[in-house]
Amino acid sequence: MDTILIKPQFLEPVKLKRGDLIKLTVQDADTFRRHYSLLDCPPSDLSFSMMYTWDFSLNIRWSIINDNLCVFADCDDASVVIGPPLPGKKIEDTVAACFDIMRNRNEQLGKTGRMGIYSIPEELKPVYESIPGYKLEFQGQDYIYTSENLINLPGKELKKKRNLVNFFEKNFNYNVCSYNPSEHKEGCLDLLRRWKEKKSEKIDPDIRHKFETECITAQNTVIFADILGLKGIVVTVDGQIEAFTFGDPLSRNTANILIEKTNLEIKGLAQFIYREFVQRCWSGFELINSGDDWGIEYLALTKLSYQPVKIAKSYTLFEA
Repeated sequence: MDTILIKPQFLEPVKLKRGDLIKLTVQDADTFRRHYSLLDCPPSDLSFSMMYTWDFSLNIRWSIINDNLCVFADCDDASVVIGPPLPGKKIEDTVAACFDIMRNRNEQLGKTGRMGIYSIPEELKPVYESIPGYKLEFQGQDYIYTSENLINLPGKELKKKRNLVNFFEKNFNYNVCSYNPSEHKEGCLDLLRRWKEKKSEKIDPDIRHKFETECITAQNTVIFADILGLKGIVVTVDGQIEAFTFGDPLSRNTANILIEKTNLEIKGLAQFIYREFVQRCWSGFELINSGDDWGIEYLALTKLSYQPVKIAKSYTLFEA
């Protein structure tokens, strides 16, 4: 799919009654991307591709309220909204309508958890802080890098990454190519199974649910990469797929790395495919967003080790 390069000046009318919810389909991609392109620095969660691959567990629905795109999801204990209503017209009335819909869905589904509007980017924090009757709470943070640094791995801080890339290049018989579903899908799914078995041995029981969800999401990304228009590459070692990664544009100057999976026993492969993916597919984008750390320590340490130029915070709006 083409990258959106111009912010929309108007929104296409959608004839919906207030509160009507539409099931997410791949045909909604352009609508979502057009609305999210209104943000200068959208959180990685506000990627249509990510939402589509998470739909299996979130039962995502959307509506247009006051000309705003509003996206609803059913979490384990509560109905929630993912992302700020955009473009933000009549925001107080729209927020109130969203909470009414969430309340009704909670009653219908027998959920009793805390409703909220999630993934509000820092650029909109002043807007949502000023809405009476609600409060913002810190949710998470995305790690953002320059594409130039991920390609060149400059300086003392990234020397270890450079050495690992060099080690892989010198010691393995490898090949890199663009993802082709007819050639690579089964090999990627096989690698994912092997990755899950290896990683599962060390997963803390407290994050087991997150791990299982991550695995299903990664599987869906491989399966739906073609229809979602994702860019991806695979790395073979001795003719077998041992690494793959996928991403898509998040904004006009930021690319989003959705997933990356590698054979954990091949030294330097993870660092190599990360560098290679940015160089081959995203060098025309100034920034690379590698997403949230989910509050998982090993993910946070890995993302910090690449020296982010920005850590973009996101927030959740709750009733006060």
